[in-house]
Amino acid sequence: MIETRLVMGFNDNDNKLFNLTLRDARNDLDSLEVKGSMDKIINANVFDSRGHSLVSPYSAKLITTETKELFNEAD
Repeated sequence: MIETRLVMGFNDNDNKLFNLTLRDARNDLDSLEVKGSMDKIINANVFDSRGHSLVSPYSAKLITTETKELFNEAD
């Protein structure tokens, strides 16, 4: 099984980092699309970081994990 996650990092108004992780991300995302989405998240003000507002995108990365089950006693 292969899983791809998008991890978006934001700066908050206390100069701390806030990470938001989305599972099942598309592999074909590009930086402009992701940064635009991050700007929309900031403008919507739907998340806070320990009581502080998100103010700017910091980073974004796609993480792909492959899991290979060798055995499972329950099967």
